[in-house]
Amino acid sequence: MKTQRRMMMNRRLGYLVSTMAMALTVFAGGLARAQERTEIGVSSALKGDTYVGAQIGIDFLGDTNYKCRCDARQSDFLLYGGRFGHFFTDHVALEATVNWIDLHPGFYDASLGIMYDFTPTQRGWNTYLGIGGGSEREHVHGRGEGFAYIAFGSEYRFNRAVGARFELRGQHVFGEPFVGGSSHNDIQPNVGVVLHFGAPAAAMPPPPPEMPKSSPPPPPPMAAPAPPAAEAAPAAPPAEAPPPPVVAPPPAPQTSSNDVPFDRRSSRLTNIAKAVLDRVAARLKDDLTATVVVTGYPDEGTSAGSRETLATQRAENVKKYLTSRHGIDAGRITTRTDTASPATAGKAVVTITFQSHS
Repeated sequence: MKTQRRMMMNRRLGYLVSTMAMALTVFAGGLARAQERTEIGVSSALKGDTYVGAQIGIDFLGDTNYKCRCDARQSDFLLYGGRFGHFFTDHVALEATVNWIDLHPGFYDASLGIMYDFTPTQRGWNTYLGIGGGSEREHVHGRGEGFAYIAFGSEYRFNRAVGARFELRGQHVFGEPFVGGSSHNDIQPNVGVVLHFGAPAAAMPPPPPEMPKSSPPPPPPMAAPAPPAAEAAPAAPPAEAPPPPVVAPPPAPQTSSNDVPFDRRSSRLTNIAKAVLDRVAARLKDDLTATVVVTGYPDEGTSAGSRETLATQRAENVKKYLTSRHGIDAGRITTRTDTASPATAGKAVVTITFQSHS
């Protein structure tokens, strides 16, 4: 019973110490950053950086009766440790760690592994992944158990020298294959402080060029005495204003007529009529300012009632052909009829007038 109570007290003490260590780490890093206000630039070069650190954490044992020489149940215990590493490139470092686990009885684990830094920088977050292996022992020369580990964490570097590391490490202890013990998996979250040495400094910007000291300007030369004023020449008479430019009058509109023949008593366009209208449409497309007036005429000798109707249909059919066949704007075409003028015998005529303003 006393053993269990002691284990619970150690566990609570471990949580308290871990929380205090994390708070002290952040506080110490803030002081270090405040003392380095004069540093200019942040370097991402870590090659050649050597570091040492100390950490504290909790070891959550996968075996609840691991290395216990009593009947008490044990699952997590406080651990203290240290680390030493060196960056061979900006991303890759070799790291050795030693942790002491306050168990009953206590033991230590020593490991060696490779760490890869995904975001190398001398100020800010350095997220990394580490893998390696080691041995757990109660004594330096005692019998040990091998293990392999994988660690994921991030170190916030306040400056070139001080950083705070937060890490989650998982390891598998090979008990049975090596020494006949029980194999299990452990989880070890930890937090610590890391001190760095040998990292290259950030490149300092070149100082601005010094401006040459300017000498006082020489005194201005003495002004020469002004020559005696010559007699003023008589003023020239004012020049006459040029005549206003002559503006040429706009050209008069040009007109042309085209006869479109129809069969007698018919308003349907013949092939000859379409050929004439095709040439008219080409003229209208060449000159977009031109307009056209279509005048429909009836046949000679037709009755008074049908004369107006026939003349209107012929004019509208011409307009329809120009708009639907050739895409001429209907606003450019005006239709009208003329039933009073004498028509050519046996022939119907449609007169198209172009009014070009170009």
